[in-house]
Amino acid sequence: MGIKVILVTLTVVSALILGAFGLSFTLLASGLAEFNGGLLISAIQMSAVSLMIVCTLLFFVFAFLSRLRLDHLYFGFFSLAAVVYSLLRTIPFFSRFYASVSLIPLRSFEFTLLAIGGILLALFFRQRYQRRVSLKPALVYSVLNIALGLAWFLGPQSAAVYMENGITGLSGALFLYLLVRLIPLIREKLRVLLHIIGLLAVSAAGIHDLLLLRGLVESVYLLPAALLVFVFLHVLVQFLTIREDYASLRTMDKRIQAADRLKDEFLSNMSHELRTPIHAVVGLSESLLRGNVGEMAEDQKSTLSLVFSSGLRLNAMVSDILDFSRMREGRIQLQNAEVDLYQSVLVAQKMCVPLLMGGQLSIKNNIVPHTLFVWGDENRIEQSLNSILMSIIKFSSQGTIEIDAREENRVTVISIALTGGNPLPGNIVEGRDDDFREPGFADEGYKGVNLGLSLARRLIEAQSGSLEYSVKDDTSLFQVTLPSTRGKYLGEAGEAEESLEISLDALENLEALNDDNTEASKFTIVVVDDNPVNLQVLKNQLSGEEFRIVPFLNGEKALAHILNNPPDLVLLDIMMPEIDGYTLCRKVREKYTSTDLPIVLVTAKSEAMDMEEGLSAGANDFLAKPYTQEELLARIRTHLNLAKINTIYSRFVPMEFIDFLGHDNIADIKLGDQVQKEMTVLFVDIRAFTALSEIMTPQENFKFINSFLSRLSPMIQENGGIIDKYIGDSIMALFPNRPEDAIKAATEMVGHMEIYNKQRASCGYRPISIGVGIHTGNLILGIIGDKGRMQGTVISDAVNLASRIQDVTKLYGANIIISQESFIKLDNPTEYGFRFLGKVRVKGKNRSVSLFEIFDGDQEEMRELKTETKTDFETAILQFSKRQFDESAELFRQIIAVNSEDRAARLFLEKAEAFIAQEKRRFLFSG
Repeated sequence: MGIKVILVTLTVVSALILGAFGLSFTLLASGLAEFNGGLLISAIQMSAVSLMIVCTLLFFVFAFLSRLRLDHLYFGFFSLAAVVYSLLRTIPFFSRFYASVSLIPLRSFEFTLLAIGGILLALFFRQRYQRRVSLKPALVYSVLNIALGLAWFLGPQSAAVYMENGITGLSGALFLYLLVRLIPLIREKLRVLLHIIGLLAVSAAGIHDLLLLRGLVESVYLLPAALLVFVFLHVLVQFLTIREDYASLRTMDKRIQAADRLKDEFLSNMSHELRTPIHAVVGLSESLLRGNVGEMAEDQKSTLSLVFSSGLRLNAMVSDILDFSRMREGRIQLQNAEVDLYQSVLVAQKMCVPLLMGGQLSIKNNIVPHTLFVWGDENRIEQSLNSILMSIIKFSSQGTIEIDAREENRVTVISIALTGGNPLPGNIVEGRDDDFREPGFADEGYKGVNLGLSLARRLIEAQSGSLEYSVKDDTSLFQVTLPSTRGKYLGEAGEAEESLEISLDALENLEALNDDNTEASKFTIVVVDDNPVNLQVLKNQLSGEEFRIVPFLNGEKALAHILNNPPDLVLLDIMMPEIDGYTLCRKVREKYTSTDLPIVLVTAKSEAMDMEEGLSAGANDFLAKPYTQEELLARIRTHLNLAKINTIYSRFVPMEFIDFLGHDNIADIKLGDQVQKEMTVLFVDIRAFTALSEIMTPQENFKFINSFLSRLSPMIQENGGIIDKYIGDSIMALFPNRPEDAIKAATEMVGHMEIYNKQRASCGYRPISIGVGIHTGNLILGIIGDKGRMQGTVISDAVNLASRIQDVTKLYGANIIISQESFIKLDNPTEYGFRFLGKVRVKGKNRSVSLFEIFDGDQEEMRELKTETKTDFETAILQFSKRQFDESAELFRQIIAVNSEDRAARLFLEKAEAFIAQEKRRFLFSG
């Protein structure tokens, strides 16, 4: 803000000065010439002086912006002296107006200014050009200049000329000295040439003014103009310097950014390289402690527990270094939300349990569950609390850590108190953030690299909180403050946990109904990692559990196996040769969705960008190494349960139905979601099922229906169909792509009935037959119901018509009948065995519907007979529609003579004969 004010002020002052002298110049140019041109020359000189004033102000601004750099200050004061000198040089032209003013004191003051200007100029060049200019000649020049000035002032007038000559000679000597010292620098810095040109201009103007004083030339004083030239050239030098400095700063900035990227890459790679062996140490030691590879002696367990806890501490140290670097650069992003404080403390406490094994230190959480809620990033709050607990554990081997919390003025105060142990230093939370020493221990000779508390303080402050530490009565007390919230789900946590348990119980009950649940406890997990040690760690951690492990060291082989033999879950490393984890994940997602096949990235890369890239590639979760066995098992079981739940949900709501609505997950569905689409609707039904069901018990009914539906459903799904619903013994299916898919599925179902009936006959059961109705049209898929109970449904006249067409299959004795709308959308109808059944007005429709029978699913003999009589049948149907009943009846008789089992021909023959008899009765009645 101060810089802007200075620049604005400088601009205004410059405008006023230039405006004033511009006005004077305009007045002079308009006709004030009685002063023989002297006043005009004075105006020009004053305009030059005004420009020097502007430049002088500019130099002082440069000095201010550069934090009072000496070279800018020296030249600024030199320019100021030059301004005053130039003003004095203009006074003789106004002497006729100020006759009473004596020029002797002014001339003495001029000499003093020359002395001051000389020493300032020497100081400037000495500061600017690395002390190439000595101050001794300048000091001699200044002293002699002042002495000559006093002599000129006090001495006789006859000696004035000699005094002026002496001053001029001294000035020339000084400028000659400066030129001699600067000329060798021209090769090093081109802008030195501008300074040399300025010095030469001032020197030439000085010689000219000396000749003018001697009366040897008739002209005006040129020294003020030369000084203006010199000052202006220095302004040009300064702008060139600024341009070079700016270019240098840009280059330096690029180098810093490149170095910063290299540092980030180094930290990321270092993190990965360190965490991989740390993960192996932690994982293998934990599996040994849990007895996964056999029991161990107690002293061995005690020693191994030290290895395990040291690994956890080393991992925490690596994480703190990375987070500390991100925090200093402002690259940590907080995901603030309402956080249950009790749960966060519980998580932080649980992370410290391995470090308490075998010690005399304990942690007690006194916070009442689900009563206090804070606003912040849940993960960072847990990290901060864990860092505080880890710091206490690090420096105290005994005592009790008690954690309490209370709410005060919309702020939650968390107290972490250590009693019965060694108090920590009082300034442990203080200290420099850029120092890797543990605050509070620098004076005691301790130089650790634990950044936990420093990082915790920064994280807490970033969430509008604070961290303080105090010692009172041998009690070490940490106090953390965080913004409070009221808790939107206060009192509902218990209900949520209970409902979750009920859901999992229901899942187990539903799984018990699976026919293929012979190995329900064995889940197949594919593990992909190029490090054999990591594979061994996972094998040890998952051994003895309900998992079958399929390990792969190569990503390409793993991908081929996954695509051909999908497992229940994939554990995938990121950094691998040939194909990395991100690419492998994307290729898997081309075939399997995240609900079909969960993928968990298990890697040492824990940067936010790594997590974001992994999740965008299609991963379900991200697990950073090293991790505990409990965390690994918890995440695996969670994703397996979610996958099973999604599988079970898909049995009630087809995933294709969800896709049509534009969602990836059933949880995204909302009441009122709908989409309009042209599809082919298929209805299949068991004929005479009512009579069949009456001779079976309820249990036999359900067993029969499930057996029947389980045979037909795969044929629908394999041909691209979606089973919308089961309606008793009927199936309603949707085919979104082509009506050919529906016809193919119907043909396979009819053909399968022959095999099924043979099996039934062998068991003494009566055969069954089915009828299939198919129609193509626009329909609306959507979600109906209310907030408490929703279901997917299809709303369309096409559904009703397909159902009615299926009903008429019984009448015609046909297995498959399709509508004209489906028939005309076939790419090549001649591929099918079909015949036209005429137009029929079905129930619920005002207009007639053209129907076609597809007899590809009939027995071979029946197909051949229908193909043989197809032309006569369709001719007879055409005659029947034209009310040519005698001709059509004759053809139907011929068809029946060839194929006595043709129920459609018998039906139309009966109708034709009925119309003929009706016509005869009408004729007799009218006769």
